[in-house]
Amino acid sequence: MALIKCPECGKEISDKSSACIHCGYPITETLEKQEATPSVGPSVDGQKQSEVEKYVLLGDDLRVAEKYPDALERYIKAANLGSAHAQLWIGNFYSRGLGVEQNQTEAATWYQKAAEQGNADAIVNLALLYKNGTGVERNIDKAIELDLQAIQMGSALAAGNLGSLYEFASDEHQSYPLARKYYEVAISLGTTEYAVYNNLALIYADGKGTAVDYAKAETYYVKAIELGSKQAKQNYAVFANNRGVAYADGKGVTKDYAKAEAYYLKAIKCGNQQARSNYDALKKSMATTQNTVSSPSSQTSGVNGKVIGIIVAVILILVCWFIGTTSDNSDKTNTRTCAWCNGTGYNGNGAQSPEEYVFKKTPCTHCGGDGKY
Repeated sequence: MALIKCPECGKEISDKSSACIHCGYPITETLEKQEATPSVGPSVDGQKQSEVEKYVLLGDDLRVAEKYPDALERYIKAANLGSAHAQLWIGNFYSRGLGVEQNQTEAATWYQKAAEQGNADAIVNLALLYKNGTGVERNIDKAIELDLQAIQMGSALAAGNLGSLYEFASDEHQSYPLARKYYEVAISLGTTEYAVYNNLALIYADGKGTAVDYAKAETYYVKAIELGSKQAKQNYAVFANNRGVAYADGKGVTKDYAKAEAYYLKAIKCGNQQARSNYDALKKSMATTQNTVSSPSSQTSGVNGKVIGIIVAVILILVCWFIGTTSDNSDKTNTRTCAWCNGTGYNGNGAQSPEEYVFKKTPCTHCGGDGKY
């Protein structure tokens, strides 16, 4: 059997196929019409490489078409010719049970072959097997060694896996600082694994192995949600609700109802029912506070009114007193000596005190005179 290109779609297929597996073009009829021509062909090495590429390409096409047994057959041929890509996918087929009975030991064998040729994905997959003790004897140190090797080759997946290993290890390998370090390495390498962002957000939110940083936590939660993480959405809902409570009660931060309200609304958007209750309670508290703030103003206004009334009354009293005083002074200013007794108090009815007397009214209270000249 040999591989040929379909005259219709240009993709490679077996020369034994009656029709193209990609577009359905009739192959047998076309081949019968073609004349056999001699072929010089490439050198031995070049010919081998050409065969590898053909088997790999055909294997990839069949895999995408989910024709796993046929794809495996082509991959095995390419792998036996030295293709690391084919070896990787044979390992994947055995690991996942695609077109063959699942067998982790066989998967590890093929991953090892690809890893020895420097295939980063195979190295990452082999590291996972050592980490979990699947198909091989469990060896955490070996898993770490392989992940570090893949990271040096630029694998974001390896960095994320290593971060997870350090975060969730149940033995002496557990380390939040190292987990944070390799999660951040994964992000720097362009990871699209939302678990990395979600796990890193939790580390910063809870201050695990580092100072609490709510701003970074929120940034990573949002990114994880953008990448489609349902778990991150649930975690962020709890986080936002807790931040709302902190701002509403002034716990660790300056009390700020506006920020509390904003966080509650974010949590509600993520489906947190507790945030809904907290939001309603906050709105009632804000309304009460508003009434409390306005009430003293009214009371002050009333008190001020009373004070003003008292002041006005006092002013009126003072004005009346002043008018009365002015009137008395006016009367005194206009008083004059009695014309009859001339202030001597003698009026023929008996001697009076020689002091000078004045009068405001007639008749004179001293001599009885009417005060007229």
